[in-house]
Amino acid sequence: MSPVAQGATLDNSLNVLQIHYGKRLHIQTNDRVNIWNMIPKHPDQHTGRFRQENLTTGYPATGGAFGPGASLPTAGNTSDALTNIYHCYLYYPISVDWDAYHQSSGKASFVDVMTREMNRVKAYMFLDLERMVLGNGSGLLSAISVVTVGATSLTFEVPNEFSPRFIEGQRIVFFALTSGEVTETSAVRGVPAGQYPYYTISSSVEDGATTTNFALITCTGSAPAGHGIAAGDGAFKYGAIQPYAISGTNHAGTELMGLKGICSQGAPPLRTATKATYPAVDTFQAIDPSSAGYWKTPTINLSGAELDQTWFDKLGVRMIRQGSTPPEDVRMWVLNPVQEEIYKRNLYGGERYPITSSPPSFPTGSADSMNEKRYLHYAGRPLVCSRFCDTTEIYGVGPDIYRYDCKPWGFHKPGFGSGGSIWHQDFDRRAADQAEAYAIMQFGTTARNRHARLTGAASS
Repeated sequence: MSPVAQGATLDNSLNVLQIHYGKRLHIQTNDRVNIWNMIPKHPDQHTGRFRQENLTTGYPATGGAFGPGASLPTAGNTSDALTNIYHCYLYYPISVDWDAYHQSSGKASFVDVMTREMNRVKAYMFLDLERMVLGNGSGLLSAISVVTVGATSLTFEVPNEFSPRFIEGQRIVFFALTSGEVTETSAVRGVPAGQYPYYTISSSVEDGATTTNFALITCTGSAPAGHGIAAGDGAFKYGAIQPYAISGTNHAGTELMGLKGICSQGAPPLRTATKATYPAVDTFQAIDPSSAGYWKTPTINLSGAELDQTWFDKLGVRMIRQGSTPPEDVRMWVLNPVQEEIYKRNLYGGERYPITSSPPSFPTGSADSMNEKRYLHYAGRPLVCSRFCDTTEIYGVGPDIYRYDCKPWGFHKPGFGSGGSIWHQDFDRRAADQAEAYAIMQFGTTARNRHARLTGAASS
């Protein structure tokens, strides 16, 4: 016969034992940004309708050797052009219910929700800015495949390397793509009817797709009949594409211009959405690169070859011939971590991990330790990784590329900073307070041919 339980046991002491709560929040997201803080801010404030810069593009080149007794040649003149740098308007709202604020302000909460929301919107904003800095102003996150549309949700697949662009809670829409890009006349795919004309990402699971090395993206939202969403379409950040103000139908881009659009030989896929005069079609910063050789970035297409030192060498020759600056003026090379691994694999023996403690003095390699990350280098210039960079692209960032601030990042205050709290009652008259982080700025360049680009690199 089993003995009768007596005294205090775990079963009869449950109402005495407390739950031991930790004392901090454990962040599960990768909030690191690399490139955003490495692009210098221009010292001038970027005010007015837009910023206009002069570009000296030629010489009074009619003189030369004509022989004795010849008549003087007719004088030429120096040629100039004007480029426009437009504003980009960035808004990131947060809202906190009154009851949530008061009930989380004591010791019975990990953190007060107001502080948490302020910290997290700041982290998200810089992730969003980092993504834009690597794009071309269109808001394209990735082409999609294996689309499944349900009654209240949809799923699709993207390559694993693009999954960091799909963040839980982010709002997206879909457009048809032409040669991998949106155009001003791309078909708009259907969105849920009613108040919320977008789909909301509920999860992004790397290697969760049926296709090997693809991520599964799940969104909430009821796609309408005839939505048209299909494999080969592009998923875009909601709000990144707006109707073109003049015609009311064509698309224009609202996002920051990034390295994919700046370090290019052509025009970005969309014109910049601006309340100023719209740039002409097929222009970058209001200059048509097809008729202006100086407005093209020296570029080499690897055509599927792997990245190694020889491609940087070849691009250096191209910069000397085509660019307005020598290759040693490149400040850094920006690439996806996939390309960094391929470059490591192809380095010459003995150069991957130099014995020197000064990586910039070594031609192609660097050292890693448990305590710090040291960049790989080419000719003393760091190879800086960003998970938001396209997997087949490498950008050489030279001089004369800036972040132009009209209003740097911060929370809006009543009276435009003259005083008071950043919080105000929710616009929908809910029992909540709202605050808005915002910025007005742009990335641009005054010398497109002082940068460089390798494209079409193997990514596996």
